[in-house]
Amino acid sequence: MGNGLCCLETVKPELVIAVERFRRALEVGVLLHLVQFEAFPAGACGDTCLLLARWLEANGFGCWEYVTGWRDRWSLAWLQQAGVIVDVTADQFPDMKQPVIVSTDDAWHRHFNGQATKLEAFGPDDPLNDAYAKLEEALSH
Repeated sequence: MGNGLCCLETVKPELVIAVERFRRALEVGVLLHLVQFEAFPAGACGDTCLLLARWLEANGFGCWEYVTGWRDRWSLAWLQQAGVIVDVTADQFPDMKQPVIVSTDDAWHRHFNGQATKLEAFGPDDPLNDAYAKLEEALSH
């Protein structure tokens, strides 16, 4: 893909590559069987962030904050860690064409007035456990 917004002075290239791989797995329809991913990326930002945060942590990229915000009547969720924004669903909005954002530049996201919260581990009965297992399998190839 190689088209994620990126400020390479402060963002590890390995992170960009990992996030682009994750987005590609979603684009090929690994999770299309789940209603919240039928129109990916539209309407899928919350669950996508939860899955991406878990996968990033499992792959050595540390813990992430879950950020949600509103612009007009539209909501968006993304991940953030030490000033680095990771967003793989921003292109659901007509004014953002980048499918992958890994950047310290918050100019676009700032318009959503986001609020960060710490993520909790999935519980044993969380319905996203099955989705995570499918993603993990797809990303292991």
